[in-house]
Parts: sequence; structure tokens; C-alpha cells
Amino acid sequence: MATIQTYDRVGIAEDVSDIITNIDPTATPFQTMIGTGKVTQPFYQWQEDDFRRVKVNAAVEGADGSATTRAATRMRANYTQILEETISVSDRTERTKLYGRRSETKYQSAKVARELKRDLEFHLVGRTQSAAAGSSSTASLFGNVFGQDASATPANVVSNRLALAGKTIREADLLSLHQTLYNEGADPSTFMITPLDSLSVAAFAASAGRERDFGHTKKVVNAVDLYVSPFGEVKVYLNRFLQAYIADGAASPEEQIQPDVDADTTADQFGTAILFDPAMFSLVSLRPWTRTKLAKTGDAEKYQMLGEYGLKHRNYKCSGVLTGIGVDAT
Repeated sequence: MATIQTYDRVGIAEDVSDIITNIDPTATPFQTMIGTGKVTQPFYQWQEDDFRRVKVNAAVEGADGSATTRAATRMRANYTQILEETISVSDRTERTKLYGRRSETKYQSAKVARELKRDLEFHLVGRTQSAAAGSSSTASLFGNVFGQDASATPANVVSNRLALAGKTIREADLLSLHQTLYNEGADPSTFMITPLDSLSVAAFAASAGRERDFGHTKKVVNAVDLYVSPFGEVKVYLNRFLQAYIADGAASPEEQIQPDVDADTTADQFGTAILFDPAMFSLVSLRPWTRTKLAKTGDAEKYQMLGEYGLKHRNYKCSGVLTGIGVDAT
């Protein structure tokens, strides 16, 4: 482990979990807008249920009651995942007067807190991640929004998918997915997209046959932050950690945020988008964010910042995803 020393260097006593929660909430929109909860073990389960289909229901006066077969609930499950970062600051550095901060330890702790929150957002929506129990030599993983087939157990993924096969998002795609969810009885309120795909969504507002009222302002707006369809209203949010389209071998801002999204494997990395109801997801904690001082083994102090979290999707029919998002050939 590389110890921070005075040679390579040119704060607050609060609960670490609260600090991380309050850091840049708009920068990690998915975990900010969904609910929270607690679990008591690394493997946790919950049940999902549906209403039966509507039927013709008219009984004859005085008729005897006849019991119908009732479907059982479905058991869903997931695992928690440990996220951590350790910092080591030499005693000499901590005693040295530095510009811009009183304590190198507090400065590094605040920086690591932001980094951990970004890591969690990436694991929630930035990749396809299947649930894994882990072992003494491998880490456990929570199944994220994209990570499991809906028929699998454990699973934690939306059951409604629409693959775009390398095309850009079109209004018809959003309408199709929204209609599917509506027919399932869902009421999604949020459409989360990448910055790249926001350009395609902005084009919805400029499509033929639509009128835009600019009023008397000098401001020209070319963005969609609220989309109203026959199936309801959805707010549009950007998320820079969502998996974005990247041409194979291309350098892009997305690769700076998610360096492992394109491994130069002679295939493009296609993007994703989520249409969901935030109330149907919960970020659950087995161990909330904490900072622990580790045993002193030399002329430095070591601190580990750690949290253990999982994701719970209350009902798979309440959310949907667009996958395979690309860029149309010109």
C-alpha cells in the first residue's frame, strides 16, 4: 500500500454515513432518488405479488360462494456488496502545516467519501452486474438494475426490456416501453438517460408537427425535462454513470468515468436507459458507511472507509430498460 508522505504532497467530526449521503446528490441521481432500508444478513429476500386479471364478475342472487385458485407470491432475493477504500497518512504529513487544509487525513477522508459514492452509483446502474454470493476468496455482489434475468433466482432486474440493436433512442421506443409498463399496471415517473442520449431525447421536442412557445424571452431551450405521453408523465434525468455507447477503441469522456466499459474487444459498447418508479427500488444497508482507524504498524495512521449495501426491486413489472442503444450511421 502506498503511504502518503510529505515528499509527494504539494475535516469534520460527523457521522461518515451522513456525510456521504449529503455529498453532491445530483451527481448520483439513482441512489439519491430511490428509497432506503436495512437488512440483517448478506443474503436477503422479499416477496412480490400481483393482482389477478380482471374478469367478468356477476353472481346470481343467493348463489353459494366458490373458492378460486389463488397464485402464490414470488420470492425475490439479492446479496449485499462491500465497498471500501483505505487511506494511509504518515505521522509527519499530519504534523506538517499545509495550505488549504488543516489535516491531510480529513482532506483525504472527504475525497474518498465522494469516490465511494461514485463507485456505488456505478455498481447500481453503470454496468451489468449479476448477484453473487461470494466466498472466502471472491467478493459478493448485489444484482443491479441490469444484472439478472427476471426468471432467475436470486434476481434483481426489471423484467421489461426493449433492445434497440445499435440504434439511437426514438420517441417510439420510449412510448413502446411506457405502454408495456402501463399495461402491467405500473406508473413509472422517471426516465434516466446518458448525456449522449439526451441529444436524441431533446430532438423529441423539435419533431415535425410540434409547436414550441418561446414567448418573449431571449433564451432558446433545446432540452426535454418532462415528457408527457398518453400513458402518463415522466421526468427526464441525466446520469453520467449509466452505460453509454462507445465505439470500440474510441477515447471518450465516458471512458474516463467508467474505464472498463470498453475493453477494445472489436465490438462497440452499447448504451442503456431506465424507465422506472423510484419508489419501487430501495438501497438497503447491512453496514452503513463508517470510517475505522486500523491498527498502527509504522510511522503512519491508516483509516478504512467501508459500507455494505444491496439493491431491492420491489416489483419487477414496475420498471423497464432500453438496451443496445447506439448511434445511427450517417
